[in-house]
Amino acid sequence: MSEGDAPSRRVGDTPMMAHWRAVKASHPDALIFYRLGDFYELFNEDAEVAAAALDIALTKRSRDAGAPPMCGVPVKSAESYLSRLVQLGHRVAICEQMEDPAQAKARGAKGALKRAVVRVVTPGTLTEDALLDARAGNHLAAVAAIRAADKPTILHARQPSGAGAIHLAAAFQTVILRETGEVGFVGLAFDRPYAKDALDAIGVDAQIVKKSEFKTAFDFVLAEEGSAADRAQSQALADEWTTQLIAGVAQGLSLDATRALMADGPYFSTAAVEAGLVDDLGYWADLEAATLDALDADAYAFADYAAQRSAPDDPAATIAVVTVAGAIMDGGGGGFIGGDAADGDAIGDALRDIAEDDEIDAVLLRIDSPGGSYAASDAIRAGVLAVKDAGKPVVASMGLVAASGGYFAAMPADRIFAQPATITGSIGVLSGKLSFARLWDDLGVRWEETASGGPQAGALSPHRAFSPAQWAKLNTQVDAIYADFVGKAAADRGMAFDQMEALAKGRVWTGAAAVENGLVDDLGGHREAIAALREALDLPSNAPVLLEDWPEPPNAFDALQSFSVGAAGDAAHARAALEAAAKLGDV
Repeated sequence: MSEGDAPSRRVGDTPMMAHWRAVKASHPDALIFYRLGDFYELFNEDAEVAAAALDIALTKRSRDAGAPPMCGVPVKSAESYLSRLVQLGHRVAICEQMEDPAQAKARGAKGALKRAVVRVVTPGTLTEDALLDARAGNHLAAVAAIRAADKPTILHARQPSGAGAIHLAAAFQTVILRETGEVGFVGLAFDRPYAKDALDAIGVDAQIVKKSEFKTAFDFVLAEEGSAADRAQSQALADEWTTQLIAGVAQGLSLDATRALMADGPYFSTAAVEAGLVDDLGYWADLEAATLDALDADAYAFADYAAQRSAPDDPAATIAVVTVAGAIMDGGGGGFIGGDAADGDAIGDALRDIAEDDEIDAVLLRIDSPGGSYAASDAIRAGVLAVKDAGKPVVASMGLVAASGGYFAAMPADRIFAQPATITGSIGVLSGKLSFARLWDDLGVRWEETASGGPQAGALSPHRAFSPAQWAKLNTQVDAIYADFVGKAAADRGMAFDQMEALAKGRVWTGAAAVENGLVDDLGGHREAIAALREALDLPSNAPVLLEDWPEPPNAFDALQSFSVGAAGDAAHARAALEAAAKLGDV
């Protein structure tokens, strides 16, 4: 950055900071690494979070009292800092240096702005790294809409691997692979650990009740190997995701021919071109220059384009967007093993406020949650029913996962949309604890309990096993919660109890399968959900609507403070999982 540009990085109200805020709006849950010369800088709450996580000092590049908090890491060592943040459970978005569009036009530049977000790195999870990412469904629909408008769609891919990336790439009209890139079109696979023998060896007993046989989230501490039920549902998911991937990649080839291509993968460089998986090879800089020259166009970062879009002056309706993301908790504490959490009570209260707000016409419920507390999930469901009782339509749109408590929150909606690869269903219950009683005995540690009242006092203590009476009571409670869950799901979806129970048993389904069995109404994402709300409000399909977020999402610093457990690497991740499993009361 030149000396003349330096002031723009020193104050909070500048084009660069405005651009940072726009990028942050597009990636609210990510820490933004912003390249400025030889450093990646982080600003505002991102700087505070990163500095605390990496144990580095905050800096200020200006004496101006309004200068934002900053921290910077050298470009040469940025990857190590980035890796540490990702291991700690953070999403990281990496941005290149930006230039103000007006300044670029003044000097006659076509390539005014580099891409706003070069890449987003997320903590590794099975569903994000190995499986077909359902969130790509919204991107697929957006690319299809652009192509339908006769606008060219061009993708530059460095090394596409993973089902989600390859499925998305296939939607583009033209795909250019980096000269030394590889296309990992090989299918998908995932592993599941089973630690019962290891726990037995150290004197730890998993005492967990599950309803029913497909509710296998904690089988890794209950079993020595996968059950027949878990193997069946896992294989069904893998087969469905693979079928969706093959159909997306086929592009005129037969499904058998595309499956044969998958069997021969991966494909390096020219082999990918010969196989028809990409159109050509090249580097980003060359592609960018050639594309801009061919179209005689300027390049604008998506975040800049999005920032220029304003709310409609005279909307036909106002739609409240209520997001349920992460584990659903009482009070919104950290998730089971760290990560995002949704405060069920706060969301339920927000929905009740919406029901009474005359300026809100409808609700779009966005769900990306694996479930959590049964009571907290029920609070959200009650809020949805309050909105419906007020005569306002509610449409649910599922993201990557809307299972167990996530499905519970969605099921009373007037209409439910899911992506084909969404993980949903899991209508079941888990509750219990890990007992460390044998471990303490082996170590010579004695725990003395002081209790008063009934026989259930102290039942959830991890220091002793359940008594027969406590175990019987836990089973009774789980049976009651399961019956309540199935009964409410049946009522919400207009099914008989027995019909719903056959779909329940804790089983997970893809979005496509859920449409077929009646757990979900339609396939689609954000666009389709808004279209359904326009229809429910008797509005034209192109009527302008105003979207308002309810309740206001917390900033990254607040979210970090609410985390109860971090996920720093596999060992810590496993430790946190065991600690969380010690006291379960979840759906």
